[in-house]
Amino acid sequence: MAGLRELAPGAYHWQSGSNAGILVQEGQALIIDAGLDRSAAADIAQAVEKLGARPIALLITHAHADHSGGASFLARRAGDIPVLASPFEASIVRHPIWEPLYLYSGAAPIEELQHKFTLAKPCPVAQEMEPGMLEIGPFRLEIIPLYGHAVEQVGVVWGDVCYTADAFFPPDLVAKHGIPFCVDLDAALEALARLESAGYCWFAPGHGPAVQSPQEAITANRERLLRIRDLCLEAIREPAGPADVLRYAASALGLTISQPVSYLLAQTTVLAVLTSCQRAGWAAVEVSDNRLLWRRV
Repeated sequence: MAGLRELAPGAYHWQSGSNAGILVQEGQALIIDAGLDRSAAADIAQAVEKLGARPIALLITHAHADHSGGASFLARRAGDIPVLASPFEASIVRHPIWEPLYLYSGAAPIEELQHKFTLAKPCPVAQEMEPGMLEIGPFRLEIIPLYGHAVEQVGVVWGDVCYTADAFFPPDLVAKHGIPFCVDLDAALEALARLESAGYCWFAPGHGPAVQSPQEAITANRERLLRIRDLCLEAIREPAGPADVLRYAASALGLTISQPVSYLLAQTTVLAVLTSCQRAGWAAVEVSDNRLLWRRV
């Protein structure tokens, strides 16, 4: 159920299918993420209007369609405000075709990847953000790297409130989806460690409610990612292809993957895990009999 919650004076968390942040100071508003589509963006815009604030910028934490799909509409409705994103994510906000392309190994995407959940509407990006302090109007923010779920996903810190994007998911979503999406396992674990040691009063995620302690969610996410890593290593005791590794891991987790998009999302995570194992010296990749195979080292 959508709703607006004030976490600290002027710091709001808009909770819906994909959450957003709204910061208000001196009658001005800074919006964090734009929702999936025009409808979600309109809801966020209405929330800002009810707060009686004038939007001055839109920050995109990462370019997955459920967080950036409404950006173009929201920016226009708010008076053509500038859109900001980290450099890599900005390239996808500008050219959303990159999301289905990378999910489909760079080939022309199948029809199942050409819908709003994986193919957002394009949106111009006025400024590219780097980690560090950022001043926009009356706002002084800290942009923190929370890479892993997306290549250059960032968090936004204002005062004692941290908008954590998709660095972690609520435990119930981890259990429901089974294989959390990530493109870089090592970076995702580093992001969890960063948030675990942070002393913010509120952690406002991209999905689920804001929490004052993220420990339960961080533990659930870390344990699931490490469990997937263990399963992938088990799967390659004998040389196995990526599809075989995914099948082994999904079956061990009790998952039944029935949709192409779900399969491709899970496949990305498995490949990220295998890359992490290669970096650690635990796995090697080879081609044999015209097959790409992974094996334990």
